Amino acid sequence: MPCTDNHEDLSTCAHEEKSEYSIPMRPAATFLKNSVLTLARLSPFYLSRPHFLSVLYRLYYRLSESESNDGLYLKEGEQGLTSELEDFQNCVRKALTGIHESQLARRANSIAQKIERNRGLGNVGSLPTFWIIELADISPQRVRTPSPSFLDMLRFASHIRLLFRDSNTFTPVATEILDKASLFGCPWSAIIDATRCDEEMIAALLAWHPGEIIIDLSRAARSERDFHEALRRMETFKSRASFPRISWRLFLDRTTLWALEQLASREIPERWRTLHLYLARAYTPEEVSRSLFFSRRLVRELISAFQKSLVSKGWQILFGKPDRPEERQRQAERAFGTVHVRATGSYAPCVGNGGSDDLLSAWDSLEWKEYRRKVCVEGPFFDCPDCEISGSQDVFSVPYLLAAYERGVPSQEYIDAVRCEIDAIEDVSDAREINALVRDYEHKHAHVRLASYPHRMYIEVTDECNLRCPMCTQTVLSGPRRRISLETFSAVKPLLRYVELLHFTGCGETFLHPQILDMLEAVPHDQCKVRIITNGLLLDEATSRRLVELGLQDLWISLDATDAPTFQKIRGSKLFHRVLDNVRTLSRIRRELGSTFPRIALNFVAQRSNIEQLPAFVKLAHELGADAVNVGFLQVYTRALL
Repeated sequence: MPCTDNHEDLSTCAHEEKSEYSIPMRPAATFLKNSVLTLARLSPFYLSRPHFLSVLYRLYYRLSESESNDGLYLKEGEQGLTSELEDFQNCVRKALTGIHESQLARRANSIAQKIERNRGLGNVGSLPTFWIIELADISPQRVRTPSPSFLDMLRFASHIRLLFRDSNTFTPVATEILDKASLFGCPWSAIIDATRCDEEMIAALLAWHPGEIIIDLSRAARSERDFHEALRRMETFKSRASFPRISWRLFLDRTTLWALEQLASREIPERWRTLHLYLARAYTPEEVSRSLFFSRRLVRELISAFQKSLVSKGWQILFGKPDRPEERQRQAERAFGTVHVRATGSYAPCVGNGGSDDLLSAWDSLEWKEYRRKVCVEGPFFDCPDCEISGSQDVFSVPYLLAAYERGVPSQEYIDAVRCEIDAIEDVSDAREINALVRDYEHKHAHVRLASYPHRMYIEVTDECNLRCPMCTQTVLSGPRRRISLETFSAVKPLLRYVELLHFTGCGETFLHPQILDMLEAVPHDQCKVRIITNGLLLDEATSRRLVELGLQDLWISLDATDAPTFQKIRGSKLFHRVLDNVRTLSRIRRELGSTFPRIALNFVAQRSNIEQLPAFVKLAHELGADAVNVGFLQVYTRALL
């Protein structure tokens, strides 16, 4: 009974109202959430203190989550990807940028970033923590403006990595960056091309006390002279006790693989025995010819052997996916907070070609939101040698090594280069494996221009036939009948090493071709499965014996009936018993030669005139020595078949 009068029993009223107040009190949650947001707006001081930031951010997240039925993950809206937390995150951003003491700024930013990453948020209030900076053409003006400037934002960095790729001298920008890193107490490291690493460069680096110097041997390893010269220069610093930790980096392809053995034979100081190995990626047709993708099995064995050799001498080898949970967690955190400053001065994630000339515009862009969200869901899904992130993808896969596939269908020149390398593989099983990997990737991504070769081939050697079955396309064919020549068949023979199934079929009778046995002799039966469909009328003893000797895998014989009248009605022939005799002969020859091939299957096209014979057909197949029965449905080509 509803409570409409003050004289109603209060216990009854309470009982009826109980269900309403048993659910979370959304108005109260909304009020508390708005109060937290108001506090954040009016008093940024609280968000600038790590403890208060942690409490308020988590509280606001929980209150917003209790209001939302769909969760707080990224949603697609008119303004792109948005978040229920966006207002609060703007307050977090404003508070963080107002912190000028570097240690406090890093700590508060780290807390905000950890909350955002653990909750899978792509839209963030935190700022980048790992900076990778390419030093080449970045102008001093670029790093000083706009406000907050590039240099000012370094106070949030937990690590800075400088890339000296095409320069062996310190630029004014490098000096300014390291001056700020020193002021903010931020650790830094450098990656230097070994061919450009001379004594002057090393002296300049040591003046700024780097935590680590990574020497990239990839370019030097393309020349034996350059490689040994680079190692000789570095060995002159062995005696320096204050020298920082040295690591080596090597991108492996056909021209640099030999360097692993050379490293294993050198006397390297113990504190320098860390090697970062990566498989070189092929973005251009020229790089395809150097790729190790086409020697996957050999490369795996070689890398494994060299790893064991180097590890036995005290080396630490970093290659492939991290196998420890804590390492995967660390890499996911680094990927979430990384910004890559390109040589042009633009900002971008570690992966992708996007970017912007303004740091905050790039950091808050749609591409970056999707990128961070994906990192939260999958963990690192890419490999970045500059920040030492090892992703989840297989480093021997098509899109990893044949990197142009990542960007869609490659150019025809690139495809031709891939096909040329597949053709050059001598071992048939290896060639088929590589072709299958490329083919599966192309098919999965619906490519229409393919580098891979077909794995199935259907050949109609003739459209002539000695029967006129009413359900066959022979009834609608017109014009002269044709046969392919032996020369035409020979033209496709090079493709057969990639073919898993070669099927002689069509609307003609295969054994009417006078050279069919010559074609079968040219087929590598031990490498690909060969199947023939026939009506069985021409399977005399000599032909059957030759098929068994060749090792033909499958022979499918179209029979469709268990008695002569039905056979004549369906197949237009009175030679029912000849076909039965031919099947018996083939079975006998198989037994005499001690073979199980070809596997014999009898075909049965189910239709009104024979469907009741199907159980007897299976029994007949067994009596004839067949191995299987194939049942198909009638395809209607003409009105008479209805």
